[in-house]
Amino acid sequence: MDIRFRFMKFRKIAGMLSITIFIISMLSLGFRGLSFGLDFSGGTLIEVSYEKPVELQDIRDTLEGNGFADYQVSNLDTNLDVRIKVADQSGNSSVGENIFNILSGGTLIEVSYEKPVELQDIRDTLEGNGFADYQVSNLDTNLDVRIK
Repeated sequence: MDIRFRFMKFRKIAGMLSITIFIISMLSLGFRGLSFGLDFSGGTLIEVSYEKPVELQDIRDTLEGNGFADYQVSNLDTNLDVRIKVADQSGNSSVGENIFNILSGGTLIEVSYEKPVELQDIRDTLEGNGFADYQVSNLDTNLDVRIK
């Protein structure tokens, strides 16, 4: 049994396709730019529990109808628990409570406000409190910081 695959036969087509996709990607990045999610930009995280399963689209429609444009809605472990992430509203920490009041029939699990961390602010605080030998760096996002 002599099986031969002629991969090199398609090298020019594969090369052209690869270059085309790369050019399209660079043009898209140049015109549209990067779209940072809540992990990088900060915002409010609301977790709500319901007694009966709730449709995520209904929650999305409610949020949009109340003027929230930049949000993410997803289920937690079950379809009874919902996580809502809303983009930063100019430092408005009452956004979570406002959203919970808009939604009906649920039990509030958690509301947290996340703001991106400026490393220089942390360095200034450490130096102001007498720390001289330290290292400050971001972990995966600019919401998580490592201090050694």
